[in-house]
Amino acid sequence: MAADLIVLPSPQADTEALADRTATALRTALQEKNRVNLCVTGGATPRPAYQRLAQADGIEWNRVHLFWTDERSVPPDHPESNHAMVAESLIRPASIPESNIHKMPGTCPPDQGAAIYEQALAQFFGDDLWN
Repeated sequence: MAADLIVLPSPQADTEALADRTATALRTALQEKNRVNLCVTGGATPRPAYQRLAQADGIEWNRVHLFWTDERSVPPDHPESNHAMVAESLIRPASIPESNIHKMPGTCPPDQGAAIYEQALAQFFGDDLWN
């Protein structure tokens, strides 16, 4: 499958496009499924998009589960924590239930955290994890 390349004129346009396209995809998926999974990433770049996404209309956040692509080896409330950034910019503003938050552990060595998260993903997704 080929991907479309979209060139936007500014970082603000990037933020708006990311948030708006994600909101559209979530609304569409929620029309078809009881539960939708969204994988989030950390860092400073997605923060404004998550803030905009949290304000999007028509998303039933109680049906959206969040997963992480990466995490730093820090406690979840540390300023460098990807979880802390997503909590501040998306989870709390959108009132996403705690039961829908599937964060990576950051308080243990990376290899151990990866193994723990792999087990959590396998438990959540079951046989669908690698399909």
